Amino acid sequence: FNSVVVKTAPVSASDGPMALGGAIEITSKSLDRITSLNDPTFLNTNLSYGSANDSFGAAATYARRMDEKVLFVGFGSYRASDDYSDGNGNEVPLSALDSLSAYGKIQYDPSGRHRFDVSVQFSENNGLLPYGAGDFPPEFFLDRYAQGRAGGGPVEQTLQELSVSARYAGSAESDPRAVLFYSDSNLTNEETNAIFSQIRYGGRVSKRLGTQIGLASADFLIGIDSRLERTKAEFNPETTSRFEGDDASNDSVTVGVFSDTTLELGRFDFRAGLRVDYIDFEFGSRSFDSIETSPSLRANFELLPGLQVFGGYGVSYRSTNTLPANRANRFAPSTVFPSADLETEKALQKSIGARFAKKNILGSNSHLTASVERFNIDLSNAIIFAEGRPGAPFAEIRNSSGDFTSRGVSASLRLSGDRYSTSLAYGHVELDDPDGHPVSTIRNIAAARGDRIRWDTQYQLLNNLKFGYTLT
Repeated sequence: FNSVVVKTAPVSASDGPMALGGAIEITSKSLDRITSLNDPTFLNTNLSYGSANDSFGAAATYARRMDEKVLFVGFGSYRASDDYSDGNGNEVPLSALDSLSAYGKIQYDPSGRHRFDVSVQFSENNGLLPYGAGDFPPEFFLDRYAQGRAGGGPVEQTLQELSVSARYAGSAESDPRAVLFYSDSNLTNEETNAIFSQIRYGGRVSKRLGTQIGLASADFLIGIDSRLERTKAEFNPETTSRFEGDDASNDSVTVGVFSDTTLELGRFDFRAGLRVDYIDFEFGSRSFDSIETSPSLRANFELLPGLQVFGGYGVSYRSTNTLPANRANRFAPSTVFPSADLETEKALQKSIGARFAKKNILGSNSHLTASVERFNIDLSNAIIFAEGRPGAPFAEIRNSSGDFTSRGVSASLRLSGDRYSTSLAYGHVELDDPDGHPVSTIRNIAAARGDRIRWDTQYQLLNNLKFGYTLT
């Protein structure tokens, strides 16, 4: 990747309706610029080792330009790890994993003005803790952790995911862009043959417009996107005893229109976004729908050459992926729903920070960047699935009476040159329930609380050989 940016808060309207805790923006390398008709083949290999869990990994990327119009890109990776060890050398029971992933893309550019590509990705994870097809309730992990500490055998889990996407992009930044996607993830309990799955599909179309208004330049992005999701639970009655209930599925759909406006005037730039979403989601035999409006604002100001301060405010809603897949079957006639409609989960996001960039600070072609940011996310209307005992049908479905709060700070420092780069990053996150008590996660809405330090360094030893290490 060229860059991976974690947007803690707030995100723009164009990032979609699911970004309650922020978003991750990944920019991949442009392999069509690396290959040419004179040098049509690109190959990159990577070997890695992790000391915390004795993990070994291998990965390879291959690109081949067939002719001036067609480019093929392939990627494959494999990683295997033992149980994680904590700071005192104690192993975390049942945390060993192995994972395999493969990716292929064909890009077609018939005229230099219009580009089409189709990509397929497959991944498989084996072990206790593969995330993806929904996430597990806390008692699931506590139960399995207790088995491990007592010497009980692990329950094998396998997560498989297949994703397909088709994209169109014009050669100019202002040209229309479109994408269609489909993904199918299945989490299988190998002991009981219970299968928890999520199918997602949707699309997005956008158009960018730019203009000059006096001394200011303005950029407008408008678009529409949709996302449909089906959560399913399927059981083998001969082997499934832990989970109660029959095969079940629940559907949800979100359709939204969005706009993003960026205005640049000298040392000041301002970004304003707006989303309007129609949201319909289903729990058991009950359906709920709403129309939500999500504004977002972000501003940057250059105080001194290379030094910027920034701040932002945003609102996000979500319905899809609200229900973990392994709970899809746990609705019963006795399940109590609110007399009125359930409210859609809502996040209020605020952030403030500063960044600094300086070139040639330690010689020619060196580059120093530093940033610090503080964020706060208040989650209201969190949907609570109350249960009498683990695995039993839900006793009640309701919105939380107060707000969950996630707040934290992140800081990073990066220095790079012609043949090296090193970066140091720190993050601190706190997550509290409506009563002010600390919690680890809210399903897959927020990250675990605590501190994290990461030091990453890479050296270009030879023209075709790079060495690096990461300490966390």
